[in-house]
Amino acid sequence: MDNLELESSVKNLVAKAKREVLSGLILNKQNEINPLRVLPPSAYDTAWLAMIPNPQHPDRPLFKGCLDWLLHNQKRAGFWGGTSTAPHDDQYHDHHDRDRRHYDYLINPTIDCLSSTLACIIALRTWNVGDTAIDKGLAFIHASAKKLLIEQNGSFPPWFAIVFPGMVELAKSKGLEIDFSSDSTLVEQVFLQRQQIFQSYALCGDQHEYHPSLETYIEALPKKNNNNSENEVSFHQSEDGSVFQSPAATAYAFMMTGNEIFLAYLEEVVKIYEHGVPSFCALDEDLVKISVIDWIDRLGLAEHFTEEIKTILGQVFRGYTSTSEEPENKGLEPLQIHRDALAFRLLRLCGHRVSTLQQMDQKDHEAFLCDMYNLHRATDVTFSGKSQLEAARALSKKILQNETMVGTSENNSVFAMPNLQGQIKDDIYHPWLARLDHLEHRKFIERNIQTRISPLEGPKLATYYRLSSCLRNSTLQQLAIQNFMLRQSKFRNELKNLQRWSKRFGLTSIGFAREKTAYCYFAVAATIPLLPLSDVRLTLVKSACLVTVADDFFDAGGSLEELKRLTTAVQRWEPKDLSGHSKTIFNALENLIDEISHNFSDKNRNDKKTCLQDLREKEEGKPNLVLLYMKENPEMGIEDSISVIQKILEEKKKEFLELVLVRDKSDNMPEACKELHLSCLKAFQMFYGSSNAFDSTTELLADINKAIYEPLLADTDQGPIPINSLGPVGLNNRSSKSNSCDKNIGYKNLEKHRVGSSSVQPCMTRTSQTVAKDFQRKLVHWSRQRSNFTALSTSIKLRSKLNAKVISLKPNACTNYPCLM
Repeated sequence: MDNLELESSVKNLVAKAKREVLSGLILNKQNEINPLRVLPPSAYDTAWLAMIPNPQHPDRPLFKGCLDWLLHNQKRAGFWGGTSTAPHDDQYHDHHDRDRRHYDYLINPTIDCLSSTLACIIALRTWNVGDTAIDKGLAFIHASAKKLLIEQNGSFPPWFAIVFPGMVELAKSKGLEIDFSSDSTLVEQVFLQRQQIFQSYALCGDQHEYHPSLETYIEALPKKNNNNSENEVSFHQSEDGSVFQSPAATAYAFMMTGNEIFLAYLEEVVKIYEHGVPSFCALDEDLVKISVIDWIDRLGLAEHFTEEIKTILGQVFRGYTSTSEEPENKGLEPLQIHRDALAFRLLRLCGHRVSTLQQMDQKDHEAFLCDMYNLHRATDVTFSGKSQLEAARALSKKILQNETMVGTSENNSVFAMPNLQGQIKDDIYHPWLARLDHLEHRKFIERNIQTRISPLEGPKLATYYRLSSCLRNSTLQQLAIQNFMLRQSKFRNELKNLQRWSKRFGLTSIGFAREKTAYCYFAVAATIPLLPLSDVRLTLVKSACLVTVADDFFDAGGSLEELKRLTTAVQRWEPKDLSGHSKTIFNALENLIDEISHNFSDKNRNDKKTCLQDLREKEEGKPNLVLLYMKENPEMGIEDSISVIQKILEEKKKEFLELVLVRDKSDNMPEACKELHLSCLKAFQMFYGSSNAFDSTTELLADINKAIYEPLLADTDQGPIPINSLGPVGLNNRSSKSNSCDKNIGYKNLEKHRVGSSSVQPCMTRTSQTVAKDFQRKLVHWSRQRSNFTALSTSIKLRSKLNAKVISLKPNACTNYPCLM
């Protein structure tokens, strides 16, 4: 696809996503659409509801609509489930059978189709209907089981190792002939893995109960003690009447106990979804809303749904403020932590005043890994003086570090979660303010859009992954891929334009100066990746490049006389008597100011150039904070002084976040301008947070590649390959050559520094001693370089003036910036 085709495709996908997902989340006056309906149906869970007999008429199904749904939603190849790009609305399938058959060709069976198909066959056999569908389903199982099992390379997802054998045993108990003679070894491996899981989670001395971690799959577990079944399933009943928010588990629980609370939950689910029920249903509209918005934001798609996000979060905020006034709940469930943490983070990022999170106790919640992860993410937006959030951050970080340490957690034994663990490690070891949005979007896309989507990954996280699997809307997946591709294409073009600009004004040929066009562009583009903000990116990068060259000129490149002449020329805005490098710098600055004046003139057509020229310079530069502190506290050493200043800076960051994120009617600065300042802070944190990455020749090359040149990749058994964005969501089975990067384009020598190259060294945190030595070395450098303090003062003056010109950009230049970072 070229840029025009990509732009058109992205536009169409945005419109489709608004219809399929966002419109259902926004409550209208008549409340005609239930937000929960955005979750797609699960054949496996629907089959379990279809198995339930009517208590008054045991020879009839209680939910006949679910049984009919199974009969009408079998794929042409004979299976149920799978990854589809087709609409999931029941009415669509009733009136568009021809289109539905066309979409069947876009559906690839995955390993979960084996369990789903068996469950559907069992439901049909229970009521002796659909003989043809049963035969087709069995034919699929016998023909495809070997291929799908081989793809797992002998290591099956833990949820599958529990659910698949359970469905095989249940099918045989119903008299279905399941023949795995041609692939018996593979099936035996699955049963063996299930046995290993049971042994690993055996309760000491108790042969009649399962470990609580296994009971999230209660409907698929072999029965140990029928006399205790009612107590066993009732123990896991949630406040909404469900078992683990799972329709399948709740259906099993009702058939075992007859408990009308379970029945009321199931009836409500069927009422909402009209027969095709999802794998997750918490009956919590706000949870679904904020989960979808968080998913959209992390895919990098928030810019396309700004108004919808504001509207939905406004609805959530009204509910959030009312519930925050309720008495504190000491017995919070995992989903409550998950919901409240997500809501807190999203509402703060969107400017709403929220100040509390429910208190949590470590003893009760140390097992809820995904919920602690979201709690830790929520504390990224901590403001100054909020001790409760500091305590929550310390607690969540401690739990996350313990749970993700290899060999110390049961999650790392049979229930490993590489996807979530990778995200957790990124978050706890790399501060949010030092992570760049564009690269974060890439990581999330690559981690969550795969060929084989497994709805469950671990027993403690079953509910989380049921919800996660429901969020994997195919339209959003496709949009995320193409949106990222379009960004990269635009980024490459913008970088080429910037490189031509630098060359045109001679900035690249100044021998003493650092050539950092690609570095500056990477920092700006990765923090301000929104497609409409091209002019803002180009202006900021040109400013950064020019400040870098001027900084080097004043540090080492120019004589004292040249520095004085350049300073005078900038003050008078007249290049008279300039020559050589000083004239080069002035000409580039003049061009930049003219460009700013042209691009960002305000609505009254004020002369922006005149405004910039009238900026007053500061008379003196500001000494280093550490030096000031040591001067006032002479008894303090340099290491202690650095530690104190670091704590002060951390508090100032929190104050800064509050100024940026909290909406205040008395504040005249536009929200877009505030967010632009936050983006700049993130760029500087990335450059200088733990080392001087800006001056490194290799440290950022791999990240620049990922941001601008390398296609999105997905891990496969054959290694990383490009994700194909032109067909169904998933991996490209064809040759990936057409999707690979052109090794001749981009920043020079980038190809030598691909990810994993030994020449790319990891970013290491410097010790206080190293920082002190660096600081002392720079002081010596300055004293030798400029014996005359006037030259130092002049240098600071010009740099202040250049920065002032950049900062004074018209705030309305980026009014389309969305509320979410």
